Amino acid sequence: MAQGHDLGTTDLTRCSPGTSGSSDGWFREAGYVPSSSHARELAHGFLERLRERPAARSADAVMLVVSELVTNALVHAGGVTWFRIAAHPDGVEVTVRDRSRVPPRERISDPKQPGGFGWPMVKRLCSEVGVALRPSGKDVRALVPV
Repeated sequence: MAQGHDLGTTDLTRCSPGTSGSSDGWFREAGYVPSSSHARELAHGFLERLRERPAARSADAVMLVVSELVTNALVHAGGVTWFRIAAHPDGVEVTVRDRSRVPPRERISDPKQPGGFGWPMVKRLCSEVGVALRPSGKDVRALVPV
């Protein structure tokens, strides 16, 4: 698993794909993303619409986490089946759902082969990370402090 605390059991079904906002005061964007660049565009637009925009360093961390989680799902887990970004009082939560029930894992980096840096970086940038297995895959959630 990862450092930090488990994010718990956030109800991911309260927000219909493609909608923003909710009655609980959290602002969120949810839906399907076909690529990392699409997810980054959604995340950038999301951050721009927040009433209190995060500092540049925090916004960069959110963008890196979005890119890494979506890329990992596309490369290692059969693709992204659902994506959500949500603002909370203590950070921005990124959730990526994919088709694999295998949790992310750290691997030993080999200078002769690319990769192996994404998951450790996500864990360093986030105050909380969690993996929830589902019947047809998993949700990987990360809370980036802002």
